[in-house]
Amino acid sequence: MNKLIRLELKKFRFATYIRTAMYVTIGIFLFILLGIYGDTSDIAFHDISEVFSIIDTFVKVAFIITASVLLSRMVIDEFKSKSITVMFMYPIPRKKLMTAKLIIVVLYTFIAIILSNIVLISGFLLYNSYAHTVPGTATISMVAHQVTTSVINSLAASCLSLIPLWFGMRKYSAAATITSSILIAGFLGSSTGGFTLWSIIAVPFAFAALGVVIGYLTIRKIDTIDLYK
Repeated sequence: MNKLIRLELKKFRFATYIRTAMYVTIGIFLFILLGIYGDTSDIAFHDISEVFSIIDTFVKVAFIITASVLLSRMVIDEFKSKSITVMFMYPIPRKKLMTAKLIIVVLYTFIAIILSNIVLISGFLLYNSYAHTVPGTATISMVAHQVTTSVINSLAASCLSLIPLWFGMRKYSAAATITSSILIAGFLGSSTGGFTLWSIIAVPFAFAALGVVIGYLTIRKIDTIDLYK
């Protein structure tokens, strides 16, 4: 499995997606600064914990969508163009190959969300220690709670990022894959008075369980897919 994963990473030039994660993180940080200084911004930063919450939400939404782009490239496009038949000619079980692809997507999403949160929170705290633009002080317990929350949310987000696979595999549509991820991320991340569905722990984990089931069913049915019809 490790060799398959390394092969897939090399095949799809995974360094591109690492750079994408960096650009996404920088973009979110700039957006946070815009929220602090922009006169027309709808975002009101009343305290540091609110900034932490906004960062976490933006990061999850961004990387759920990024995961769908990765799914489209590594899975959907290969089935649509039938280029995956070349891989299926090797003495490697189809299920093992698909498992390797989905593991890459899940791990990428999980690690990217955690690292992006760490970079953004650290960057904001460093910036705010000099600028003092947001009132309040970050305590150790506050940071520890945010780290724990980020890890739990990262786990849920990385699993539910597989849900768009169901929409994309129906007609091998990259557009359906990405659109569905945007709708899911928007649904879970939409805020009403600072409240999002991520606040109800059962909701994201229910979606995460659905993502795992969809991934499992896709792997299980891979041998029955007719690539030549």
